[in-house]
Order: sequence, then structure tokens, then C-alpha cells
Amino acid sequence: PHLPPVTLSSRTAVLCVAVFLASLGNIAFWHAFSHAAGELTLARLTLMWAFGMVLLAVINLLLSLLSFRYIFKGVAMFMLITSAVAGYFMQTYGTLIDVTMVQNMMETDTVEAFNLLSWRMLWHVLLLGVLPAWLVYRTPIVTQRWQRELWTTGVTIVICLSVIIVMAAAFYKSFVSFGRNNNQLHYLISPINY
Repeated sequence: PHLPPVTLSSRTAVLCVAVFLASLGNIAFWHAFSHAAGELTLARLTLMWAFGMVLLAVINLLLSLLSFRYIFKGVAMFMLITSAVAGYFMQTYGTLIDVTMVQNMMETDTVEAFNLLSWRMLWHVLLLGVLPAWLVYRTPIVTQRWQRELWTTGVTIVICLSVIIVMAAAFYKSFVSFGRNNNQLHYLISPINY
């Protein structure tokens, strides 16, 4: 028997992509974050959880703003693949993605670009970029009438902003202290860094 394809609502699809990007799409960031946090105590784990919630809410918010019927899949696929490429370079070479790095990438010639390619990079990008992008492409996403879609997007944005505000208020001192001592970490957060 042929199983029907799994369908997702637009909100669920956005959340799934956001969860993937906030977790596996940011392996380099989470590795650096846990290294900077030091010994894993309950307070450090709580800080990581709080920051993870903020990161998920920010990515979900950004994707929600771009979740229109005809562009969402393209935007999500682009973010998944580019985050996998950026993640590979951040993990392998310790690269920080900032304005200068993006400019350098745009000015790289073909010979330099081919010198950076490897089988390891190919597998990394296939597993953490192309495969999830293919799943987004193949999954039917059900959208509602535009009024209802606008309403649910608005509610999602309000929820994301609420999570960001509550977490920022509850963990303000910890976030500021950690950020002051590790001010380069935000260059490792995909897709925000590029």
C-alpha cells in the first residue's frame, strides 16, 4: 500500500525549520557556547536552555516574516543550505562570519574556492543542508486563506517576541555577563550572521 505524504501546516513547517536551524544548523555556535560556558553546572545548562529558547524564537520570527505561500520553501531551502556551508567553515577553520568575511567570500576567485572544497565538506553540506532542504521541498505545506494565514503569522510573531522579552528579562544579567566575556560568539549564529 502507498502511504500518503505527510503534510504540514505553514506554522508547523516554519517551526520545524526553525528548530533544525537553531539546533543542528548551529553546531559550531553551540560547541563554542558550551566551551565558553565552562563546566556544565545547573546554572550553565539553564543559561544554554534560555539562550536556545531566544535563538529559536528569533529564527522562528524571521522565518514567520518570510512564510508567504510562494516564497517560504525557497527561503527555507536557501537558509538550510547556506547555514550548512557556513557551519562547515566555522567548525573546520574556526571562521567567524561577519561583514568582512562575507565580502572576502564574494571576492574569492574560482581557484581559491576550489581549494576549500573537500569530501568532508560535501558530506556535511549534503547531510545538514541539502537533505533537510530536499525534505522541505518534498513536503506539502497546507496554507489557509490569506486572512487566516495573516492572523496565525501575527500570533506567532507575538509569541516569539514574548518569549524573547521574558527570557531577556529573566536572564538579563547572565546574558550580559556571558556576552561581555564572549563578544565574538554572535558571529557564529546562523543564519543571523550572514
